[in-house]
Amino acid sequence: PPDECPLCGVGPELFVEIIDTVQSLCPESVRSCNVGTIRSSLEKISYGLYVLTSRDKAGKINGQCVNTVFQLTDIPPQIAVSVSNETLTCEYIKESGVMAISFLRADDIANVRHFGLQTGRKIDKFQGIDYILGNLGCPILSNCLSYLEGKVLWDKTSNVGTHTLFVVEVTGGLVANTGAALTYEKYRESKNK
Repeated sequence: PPDECPLCGVGPELFVEIIDTVQSLCPESVRSCNVGTIRSSLEKISYGLYVLTSRDKAGKINGQCVNTVFQLTDIPPQIAVSVSNETLTCEYIKESGVMAISFLRADDIANVRHFGLQTGRKIDKFQGIDYILGNLGCPILSNCLSYLEGKVLWDKTSNVGTHTLFVVEVTGGLVANTGAALTYEKYRESKNK
């Protein structure tokens, strides 16, 4: 394993081996589950892959990959986004209270690697990337499938340990391209090719 997680910066002492074997469901296997079997099962939850962006009060921008974005309500439109507390993007969201989410196209593995495998503390992730600024000043990838942007609802947002679960009032969004969205499962399949 690497010396630190490229996404959240934790050290190898927190890495867990994922046991990706199928086991018969019986009382013995249920009693013998462990962190590896739990993580393996959690990987079966269906996720999309998104580039989450924000800005600080001075206008500096950053973005990262996230896989936990879901709709909470239709009227008013609200979503929830889970973000590691260790990331620069999380710091910017906490400072500015705004974010944008670019939904990645099914073939957009390059942006997962670009925004997910390096930290904005060391590089400018938007150098050489085509984007526009949304109404709230957060970057939106020009080649995204669709996007949403919104303002954090602080009274509904919660620190859940290693992550913050932001509840967001959606203030803008549209579908910008046709096609399917990139899922975490599709990304994992492409890594194994």
